[in-house]
Amino acid sequence: MQHSDIRMKKLYVLLNAKSGSVGTLAGSPDDLKRQLEQSGYEAIVDADSDASFAERMDRARASDADTVLAAGGDGTATAAAAVAVDSGKLLAVLPLGTANLLGRDLGLALDPETWLEQLPTLVPRQVDVGRVNGRLFLHKVAIGFVPAIAAGREKLRGRKDIIAQLAFLGYAFRRIARARHFAIELTRDDGRPHIDRVQALAVANNRYDEQLGHFFARSQLDAGALTLYTLDHLTVLGSLRLGLGVFLGRWQDDAALTVKTAQSVTIRSRHRQLKVMLDGEVETMDTPLHFEIQPRALTVMAAPAAAGAPPPDDPATDATTDA
Repeated sequence: MQHSDIRMKKLYVLLNAKSGSVGTLAGSPDDLKRQLEQSGYEAIVDADSDASFAERMDRARASDADTVLAAGGDGTATAAAAVAVDSGKLLAVLPLGTANLLGRDLGLALDPETWLEQLPTLVPRQVDVGRVNGRLFLHKVAIGFVPAIAAGREKLRGRKDIIAQLAFLGYAFRRIARARHFAIELTRDDGRPHIDRVQALAVANNRYDEQLGHFFARSQLDAGALTLYTLDHLTVLGSLRLGLGVFLGRWQDDAALTVKTAQSVTIRSRHRQLKVMLDGEVETMDTPLHFEIQPRALTVMAAPAAAGAPPPDDPATDATTDA
């Protein structure tokens, strides 16, 4: 896909003021609007903390902007992606969260000032989206002990002191040590159910890479497959081994982990509801959980290198010129 196919002109910015690194923005939402307009874009910056996020999503969906810009973490990007897929708009991402997994996958600068310089050079990339019971996700949905660990992390949002970090690590290791097995019925593409006893299970949109120092990174976002990661006998010592393997880029062959692929998955449980972590956000979902992949359903702006495209010849002009 050539970068000249699609242009961002008018941006509807969904700014999440609670995101992990939103404090690194220089100034107020008005300053962000001014900076975007100085770069040649028309921008509406929605930082309305009095409205629910669902209301703000509806406003973005109904706007005449061609692009929804998610200014926040991975949860904000997922919400904005749902708007983009529903409305046919483009998605752009200003990574302001803690993990910024999608932003890293797209090759985006994590510093807002550098990102503003990078913005005119971004090119469109068509990527897959996952769905669970109709809900869109971009990275993964996890069940088991993972949502509880994510909830613990959420309580420390905004705290970067060493005491808070050590407290979280202690909490995470205790949750892993106490992790219980639970039974699920898992049905993949062939329609034959299989009973598993697991401690945790994640369904990912495409497959994670194995590279030195890369944590849950994906270079391929359009392979058209879900990847199932199942942990069935993880101990605290095993979690340290697995964490080291992730850092070293040799983790998907770990003895505690099973990896499978599918186009669709259904998970049944004796529980009517399960806690899940959906792209970093913890919530409760009704069972069964039905997962599917929608190939190349979302167009998102990415760095040229991450999109496999040459950089624009004249970025400043390309950002504002009609296709």
